[in-house]
Amino acid sequence: MKKQHILPLALILGGSAALPLSAQTESPKRADTLRRELTVMTQEELTLSTRQPQDLSLSLPAPRVSEPHYSYEDRGLGAGLLLSPLRALAPMQGGFARSEQRGYLTARGGVSTTLRLGAGYRILAQERDELDVLGRFDWTQARLGYDVLAGQGTARQQQWLLGARYLHRFDLPSLELGAELGRYKTNYYGRATYEQKTAPLQSPLGSQATIEDPEQATQHFRLSARLATPEIASEDWLYDLGFSLDYASTKYTEALLQSYSYEASELAPRLSLQLSHRLSSTARLGIYGALSYYRPSYQQLSQQQALPDASRSSLSVAPYISYGDLSDEWRWDLRGGLRLTNGSDPSGAQLYLFPKVDARLSYGSAFSLRLESDAEHYAQLRGQLLSREMPYLSPTSYPELLERRSWVKLSAKTLLQDCFSAEAWVSYSSHRHAAQWRPVSMVNVSLPQGATAPLALGFVPYYAGYQDLSIGAALSYRHEGLFTASLAAEHKDYQQASDLLTGRPEWTLSTLLELQSIPRTQLRAGYEFATATSSYDLAGQVVRLKPLHVLHGEAIYRVSSRLSLTAELRAQLLTGATQWYGYRQQPLTALLGLQYLF
Repeated sequence: MKKQHILPLALILGGSAALPLSAQTESPKRADTLRRELTVMTQEELTLSTRQPQDLSLSLPAPRVSEPHYSYEDRGLGAGLLLSPLRALAPMQGGFARSEQRGYLTARGGVSTTLRLGAGYRILAQERDELDVLGRFDWTQARLGYDVLAGQGTARQQQWLLGARYLHRFDLPSLELGAELGRYKTNYYGRATYEQKTAPLQSPLGSQATIEDPEQATQHFRLSARLATPEIASEDWLYDLGFSLDYASTKYTEALLQSYSYEASELAPRLSLQLSHRLSSTARLGIYGALSYYRPSYQQLSQQQALPDASRSSLSVAPYISYGDLSDEWRWDLRGGLRLTNGSDPSGAQLYLFPKVDARLSYGSAFSLRLESDAEHYAQLRGQLLSREMPYLSPTSYPELLERRSWVKLSAKTLLQDCFSAEAWVSYSSHRHAAQWRPVSMVNVSLPQGATAPLALGFVPYYAGYQDLSIGAALSYRHEGLFTASLAAEHKDYQQASDLLTGRPEWTLSTLLELQSIPRTQLRAGYEFATATSSYDLAGQVVRLKPLHVLHGEAIYRVSSRLSLTAELRAQLLTGATQWYGYRQQPLTALLGLQYLF
């Protein structure tokens, strides 16, 4: 009798216990539901990318377990060689690290007579809304010596930057707005010896043989907006709309010779679109589109005479189809289309067709093979050139031609035991109307016969077409809790160059070592190398510059969870002109500072 009661009871309990299991098996969760749940748990977002340049795979970033480190230099140490002749004086980059703190304050100072201040605060930190503001200030004065120029030069730089970012998350898309306002002022710190060999018609300087430095001050303003849906494969429509407006105005002055005074400005709006539609669970059909316009203008202030304008524009469209699937640990993704790009500049219109391919084959996280190809018309904005790459640009000169680039790249990556990673790549690219730089004397003056004077140098562009074959590799090893080491090297073989290529080394090498074994302390040290390049001098002769050797390091000691002490060292091991004629890559820089999180 007891057995008769026990058996039905056991069947009822067993059936009720099996109900949740069968329910989970019969109704799997959708990808967007899974994404929202994981976002709540990890405070990070899933990335299911179908767009360039993100990887075409599903990845879930691990939650942060260590305290955030906000470095004043947002680009980070060892990020690669920069084009600026004074790498330590390179302008500040805006940004706010996503972390637990709401704000930060940072201050640094030291040799070479440098003061850097920075602050940022997240005013809104809600589930749907974020509002960040930031500010930067940098003042530097450095003595520079040259072996190919006359005497010593002094580099003076002053800049400030204000920025804001607002993010609002709708049910599906998100809206991001940004604004940035800044000012960058520097002098033409290069020198070349000028000798007056014949008697001038008139000598406004009399017996004086000293020319005051020309200076330039650039104000730049940027607005940006973006409306985009998250990368959810189950959604029928995905879109990403973008708009940006850049404006830069530069005034050039020379205190002694008031006739040398110019003002230049540039307006650059840009629209971008990416739209895709789901054809099936594994295929999507989409299109890229971008429209850019660049309008520079000049004015010679003393004569109130407008100089010729030269506007540029580019239109790019690329329809594509993407397909991806997986089998066991193997996964492959293919996106193929055709890039149609049209650029218009003073040389005329340029219509160009090139395959757009992004194909990837991967085996778990251990190995991946990727093939890429694309093309574009590239314009160098005056504001970006002056503040980042060419602060010594001549007043009425800038790259007025669009550079047409096309490239094919094959790369392979591997990750072993979650601690060792390796990457190797080979690429071939073609360039047309690539901007190069040659030096000119910034001030055209008459001196007494036989007098000499060190005159400031500027640079003007010329254009070259070439192809380059690049082969490179990068290795990284991470020992949990002890150190992380990385090494990267690249070789470029320049082919069929129509003119001398300046500032483009054939070999580059970068190393970085980070120690985490010392309690409350982070140490980073790196070394960068680039082979010697060639350039033109003032007489139009080709000169060979010196190789680049830069040693840099950073130390951070955490006094408390909020306060840290920082130290930074950057030194060029061999002095002399490197990337461009007449300029050293950077002076010795040694900074001490504080950073406070709140």
